[in-house]
Amino acid sequence: MKDTIKSIVKEIGKGTFFDSHYIIETLIKEYSDDYFDFIRKTPGTTECVHGKIAQLILDCGLVERISDDENKSISYTIHSTPSKCALWKRK
Repeated sequence: MKDTIKSIVKEIGKGTFFDSHYIIETLIKEYSDDYFDFIRKTPGTTECVHGKIAQLILDCGLVERISDDENKSISYTIHSTPSKCALWKRK
């Protein structure tokens, strides 16, 4: 999953802001086998597993987390509900 996330992030233009939900949706649409395999192998709720994906985004070394609370992103989850999530900037 780490390599898959890194390849997605590499496709994002430097200086572009994006949120964790963008990466998760891209995983589902373009790398569904990897995504569902990760879900099966990772214990916890969907929210917990998606938190682990956010950690992998940070660990890829290509992003800066926009961390102050006023800059948190809100977008729709895979369940079509609005939710705050990590906001990133591509280095």
